[in-house]
Amino acid sequence: MIEIINDCLSSLDRLGNGFSRYAVGAFLQSAVVVIVLFGIDLLLRRRVRAVFRYCIWRLYS
Repeated sequence: MIEIINDCLSSLDRLGNGFSRYAVGAFLQSAVVVIVLFGIDLLLRRRVRAVFRYCIWRLYS
């Protein structure tokens, strides 16, 4: 019985490690995209209409 529980916990641990690697990668990609979009928004703030900047932010979502 204890071996079954240990095997289940070991499997959950491997799944958690795989998910956390995926989640960290997705978070970093998302953070980079937000930083780039914010930089573009700052550069274009005075030059283009707000509707265009809104469309740029909609690219993210």
